Amino acid sequence: MSCFKDRAEARKKWGRCLVRPQDKFPAVLAARQRLNSQLVFPVSRHPHHDRASSFILSAPMLEDLSFGKPISHFVDSPARLRNMISHLVTQSQLSFDTESNHDDSFLSMICLIQISSATENFMVDVSPLYDLIAQELGPIFSNPAILKIVHDSNDVQLLQRDFQIFCEATLNMQEVYHLFKPQPHPISYSSMVKELFHIELDKLGQCADWRIRPIPKTMMNYAVRDSEHLLHAWDKVKRALLTRKINLSTHVFHQSIQAVASMYRFPKRKSYASIFDRLKSSGKRPFLGDLIPEGKDKFSK
Repeated sequence: MSCFKDRAEARKKWGRCLVRPQDKFPAVLAARQRLNSQLVFPVSRHPHHDRASSFILSAPMLEDLSFGKPISHFVDSPARLRNMISHLVTQSQLSFDTESNHDDSFLSMICLIQISSATENFMVDVSPLYDLIAQELGPIFSNPAILKIVHDSNDVQLLQRDFQIFCEATLNMQEVYHLFKPQPHPISYSSMVKELFHIELDKLGQCADWRIRPIPKTMMNYAVRDSEHLLHAWDKVKRALLTRKINLSTHVFHQSIQAVASMYRFPKRKSYASIFDRLKSSGKRPFLGDLIPEGKDKFSK
């Protein structure tokens, strides 16, 4: 199916957001205003670049994980966020993913952050916790003693853009998998899960409106499986590579660092001017247009 058909099918299955997060939470609105007014990302170099680049995988990060039936938590309050952090700081290996929405805004919006350990899965509802995300999660993502597994570096850059969170000790699973089974192109997450575990993922989840609250149970299941399967994939592939006597630090980590340590760059906006003008004239609400004062050229520097 095409992207548009997938989106239509996802909306038919789960519906769409009726109240935008930026209309409900002032912190989200302020963040979107700030982002939509920027043309250049304010940070040009990873603040921990030297330390991140010299990082070596430690023995705990290469240990086999002991998986049990995971407990899943929806984190939507400061108390639940703190409880999650108290668990995460005790871990040596984690996986993470994000779910974003691309409607109603020039830039996408992170709506959910999923983090998994071997025993627990967490889904962080971003909007009600917006002011706390960087403060509470930043130290986890920059902690060199905790290995973070991500499927590609896009999620890393979105955390940079929205929360000024800069990752250390983070492996790009596409790079790891390429060493395990060379691919002509970076493998997709769904293809990797199918090859490793013979599990077919519901691709409609990629096109769902992740601003919907409460999140439908089937959407929630899709989200939590993303980070959960990712950690299982890392553990399985890691064991195979270590059996082959492959030095993961040498062959994988430094390639991942190049992607993880690169800085977010705002996309060019001028080409989108006609699209937003057309949406505005049709009575729809292009979020960028809502934020620019009258008389100001929204695409000028």
